[in-house]
Amino acid sequence: MSIREVIFTMSKKISTSRLVPIPLIFEAVYGDTLALDIVVKCFDGYIGELSTEYRYDDEGLYSADVDEWLKSRLRNKLTEAIYNFEININED
Repeated sequence: MSIREVIFTMSKKISTSRLVPIPLIFEAVYGDTLALDIVVKCFDGYIGELSTEYRYDDEGLYSADVDEWLKSRLRNKLTEAIYNFEININED
């Protein structure tokens, strides 16, 4: 089984799990774009919540608006953080 097939299989299992698997994070850190996309998608709900502004409009109606610029910025920052993440493996 190739690494792409493993990542694709993992992406299906992530939807039922709350944690991102360590091997998937390793692949994303080492530059696999498919793994990176899956990791970022795992955080889409949280990023969406962070970029949503809740308020009352002039007529007193409650509304929620998504700030697309902020959402895009948060995704970019997450991607940047993944690429800059250092993995130190101690072999004892």
